[in-house]
Amino acid sequence: MPSGPGSVGRSIQPVKQEQSDSETDSSDYDSDEESDEEPEISPLPAERSDDPREGVKYDTIKALWESRHAGVVADRIRTGMVDFNDVVQTVKNRWKADSAALTDAIDRKRNGELPLLRSRVNDQLEVLKIALQTAIEHGNRDIMAQ
Repeated sequence: MPSGPGSVGRSIQPVKQEQSDSETDSSDYDSDEESDEEPEISPLPAERSDDPREGVKYDTIKALWESRHAGVVADRIRTGMVDFNDVVQTVKNRWKADSAALTDAIDRKRNGELPLLRSRVNDQLEVLKIALQTAIEHGNRDIMAQ
């Protein structure tokens, strides 16, 4: 009987040693992963541009970008989606207002206003396109999945 517990202790000892070796290996691996994560730099510019196209890019990146290597908490996902929704709704509302003004100008035969209004409608569609492309390019997949 005394040799039984001793032999069990010996058989457990190498297993424990193997586990600690694998734990050491995995923590070395984790360290390598962390060093891979550090170089990822936010694509968010230092400041927001006054240009509408660059401004919507800034707002979209600010709302949706998070490191791909880090987990995103639920509050950040909610905040990102609300902020991105605000960006899209603002552009959509401007587009709708410009479209209504264009339709009104066409109905009232205000031909002098048509080029400007068409340009504004097209600009808002372009800004919306930029917002969506920026979201696809820079949006965190956890935020975008919602």
